[in-house]
Amino acid sequence: MLRAFHARHPHVHLSFESLATTDQIKALLEGKIDVGIVRLPVRSDGIATHRLVSDPFVVALPGDHRLARQKNVSLRDLAGEPFLISPREAAVGYYDEIVSHCERSGFTPRFIHHARPFSMLVGLVGAGLGVAIVPQSTQYLRPAKVVYRPLRERAVKTAFALVVREGDRSPLVAQFIAVTRKALRGSKSVNGSDPAFDS
Repeated sequence: MLRAFHARHPHVHLSFESLATTDQIKALLEGKIDVGIVRLPVRSDGIATHRLVSDPFVVALPGDHRLARQKNVSLRDLAGEPFLISPREAAVGYYDEIVSHCERSGFTPRFIHHARPFSMLVGLVGAGLGVAIVPQSTQYLRPAKVVYRPLRERAVKTAFALVVREGDRSPLVAQFIAVTRKALRGSKSVNGSDPAFDS
């Protein structure tokens, strides 16, 4: 996305910040940033979302965990396990999705620690403090003593999305969306499937 936009608009200066989803939404609504990249779902008035790519959830386990030798894990297998998760105020949609998927599988997750970013969360898994349901793209983080296993429930997934202010008439924002749409048509998503760019 960024390479394609820079090639088309080499004189546009881009400034980058790393912000939690809720902070991005707030910054957008306050006019402090023009475009965000977040994980769905996002629930906020005044925000337009453009879905980019799917990112299935996987479970991060301590290497010596009883489930670590399995090829895949069911959510039901995690009932009663101590859970690690990002704070709800940092990513409301992500937090609520995890709770919802677990409850549909017959249990309420027992959260014992909250941590962000994902690098810290996965590090705590490696320390043996619990398990975590994280996006598949998190697997590039490879701390010692952590294994990732796919979930048998294939519908348990998240997605990345481009977010902008609803009704934003900035030509550059419109160009960024257009260039992103074109760039993703010829690429693959993080899980190898074709990305979908939906308004």
